[in-house]
Parts: sequence; structure tokens; C-alpha cells
Amino acid sequence: MKIKNMVSVLATLSSLLTCGTARCDSGLSYDDTVKLIKNSMVNSSSGIRQESYEYIRFDKCRMDYEVLGTYPVGDLYDLKFSGIDFSSLNASASQVGHDYTDFVILSFTSSLIRTDRSKDMKIRTVVINAAPEDKTRRLLKAFLHLGELCGAPKGPL
Repeated sequence: MKIKNMVSVLATLSSLLTCGTARCDSGLSYDDTVKLIKNSMVNSSSGIRQESYEYIRFDKCRMDYEVLGTYPVGDLYDLKFSGIDFSSLNASASQVGHDYTDFVILSFTSSLIRTDRSKDMKIRTVVINAAPEDKTRRLLKAFLHLGELCGAPKGPL
């Protein structure tokens, strides 16, 4: 019984002493950050691209997702992204932008896989369409926060 109590106390102290950035800076835990990212992606308007997500999955610090949409010229796309490792997020190279819609650019130091029509391509940058602009900025901050939680160097925001 004493051992269980000691382990519980040690676990609590360890948690407090090694307070992750999410809990100390923004108050968001890993689970809350992941929920925020999923909800932001699903509920953002991508304007002309008419995007929808078949799935968004997280396994610890790795993300996989599939997005369906329409290129501005009218062609349909079905893209799968897998092995997105947030411990390798390059926060200084990640940013928001705007073309046909607002978007987030995430840059990574390790490769991930983009699958388009059964063709796999190794890439290091992902563009996620999201709008309006305030949602795009919040989404970027959530991704940067997830990177910090996963051990990536802290970014400029």
C-alpha cells in the first residue's frame, strides 16, 4: 500500500516538475491540443477547394489524414498524408498564407508520405487550407504547440 502511495506521489511531483509547454504556457494538454486541431481542420472553410476530411488520426506525435477537394481549375483530388512527425516540426519555417483561401504551411525536418492516386511521394512540407484567417492563425498556433509538446524546438510565435 505504501509503495502505491509513493508511486502516486512521485508521479504527481514528476508531472508538476516536468510541466510540458502545453500545460504551462497555454494550459492545453496533448489531448486538448489534438481535439482543437481536429475540430479546426474539420470546421474550417476552404472556399473554392471545397475540402473535406475522410479521417484525421493521431498516434502520439504522429498524424495521418486524408483530404478530398477540388483544385481551383475544377479537378478533384484525394490526398493522403502519413507519418507526419510533430517532433520534427520546423516551427520557424511554418507559417500562414493566402492564395484562393487561407492556409497553414507546416515544415518538417523529417520526411512524410503524400499519396496521390496510389503514388507515394516523400515530402517535408504540408499545406492545410483553412479559413477564415483568425481560424488559420489559431490552427498554426495549435500545430506549433503540438510540436513543442512532442519535443520540437519552439517557434517564433
